[in-house]
Amino acid sequence: MSFIKLSLDHTKATATFDSDGSDVGNDNGLDELFDGTYTSGHSIIFENDDADFTLEYDFGVDNKQYIGDIQIQFGLDFRIAESYTIQVSENGTDYTTIHTVTSNPGENTNIRIYGAGNEPGLQNLTSPKKYQKWKFNFTEFASSTQLRIRDIAVYVIPL
Repeated sequence: MSFIKLSLDHTKATATFDSDGSDVGNDNGLDELFDGTYTSGHSIIFENDDADFTLEYDFGVDNKQYIGDIQIQFGLDFRIAESYTIQVSENGTDYTTIHTVTSNPGENTNIRIYGAGNEPGLQNLTSPKKYQKWKFNFTEFASSTQLRIRDIAVYVIPL
């Protein structure tokens, strides 16, 4: 099964602290997070001071997607997430955890979450599901002050 990479709009993404819902500061805004650029030095650095935070994307209630794959690429240095979950939501409120990382995945990690047969849009090979939101819940970090993400990509199932 081949997937189609979505063009994501940075204005539909938020990065908020779990403790109080305030915005997580970063060096460039979120506009470069989904542009597919992997050049040296290109990344978003989140100033999280070792505090848990959530990066969430909302397609909108009228634009739900059959998510087939989610990919995240961390930066080239020590500022990576060591533990996090990826969740999806059909209705924008209730979430299902589709992937969990509980130990350091290594530097410059380009993690593509799914393969044939385990796409979140086709959970347990049942009827296709459309999702309104996806999110990363970051809970442990290699750096005590920052998290660096080079790119996030989402792919859909062509149904």
